[in-house]
Amino acid sequence: MKNIQLPLIMIVSVVIVHLSACWGFAATPAWRAQYDVIMAWINFGILVGIIYKFGKKPLADFLDDRKQDLAQIIKQLEDEKVQIASKIEDTLEILNQGEVYFEKMKTRIITEGERRRDAIIEDARQESEQILKSSRHQIKNRIMQAKNQFKAELIDTAIEMTKEHLPKEITPDDNQNLINNYLYVADIRLKPNG
Repeated sequence: MKNIQLPLIMIVSVVIVHLSACWGFAATPAWRAQYDVIMAWINFGILVGIIYKFGKKPLADFLDDRKQDLAQIIKQLEDEKVQIASKIEDTLEILNQGEVYFEKMKTRIITEGERRRDAIIEDARQESEQILKSSRHQIKNRIMQAKNQFKAELIDTAIEMTKEHLPKEITPDDNQNLINNYLYVADIRLKPNG
């Protein structure tokens, strides 16, 4: 009976407010603005009633489910907290026992570091010797290239000078002798052996 009375009371209230608003404001010229405000409040009330009626159970179920999920998560976190506290105690105990081990490790690390340092120094010495050998070889190559370039330039200069002076020194008879010698040598090379 209680479930039936609430919707019935709401419907009757809405009808009474609606009719009274229509009769009361119909006589004044500015009744429409007041009517709209009252109807907005009535619509809001209806919306709240509908949400309350149909949304109460799903919302309560959602909140209960969420409460259970959060309770489970909190329990898991508390269990993890206990496990972590146990691990921390074990770790502290291991740290207390580890002083002797730490000293041994320290000595071993220092020894290993000195060995590596000596190896690095030896590698650097060998690498510097290799770089010096490579540099000497590159210097020799550059000197050879410079000598070859100088020789080529010297030959080019000699040819240029010869081109300038030789035509002045060769007579037409010398030129004819050079041509005859060339033809004679070419004729000997072209003849078959036999």
